[in-house]
Amino acid sequence: MTCVLGKAGVKLYEQREYDPNPSRTLAAGDTVRFLCWGPGTSHVGGNKIWYWTNEAGRYGNVPAADLDLSGTPVDGLRECGR
Repeated sequence: MTCVLGKAGVKLYEQREYDPNPSRTLAAGDTVRFLCWGPGTSHVGGNKIWYWTNEAGRYGNVPAADLDLSGTPVDGLRECGR
C-alpha cells in the first residue's frame, strides 16, 4: 500500500506502541509504502492496527489513525510475520 501523507508530524515507532522517542518523523507530502500491518497497542483511532514500512531509510510502525484509515486492515495487505 502506498500512501501520500496528508499531514505533517506522522511518527514512525520501532514497536507497535507509542514511545517518547520515535525512530523518525515524516512530513506532509511524503510518499511511503507500507508493507504489512500488525496488532499493537490501542491508539486514538480506537483500534490496535499499525502499519509497517522499511523503505529508503524509513522504517517503523505507524498507527492506522495517523493514516486516516478505518479500524480494519487494508484489503490485500498481508499481516506482518505471515
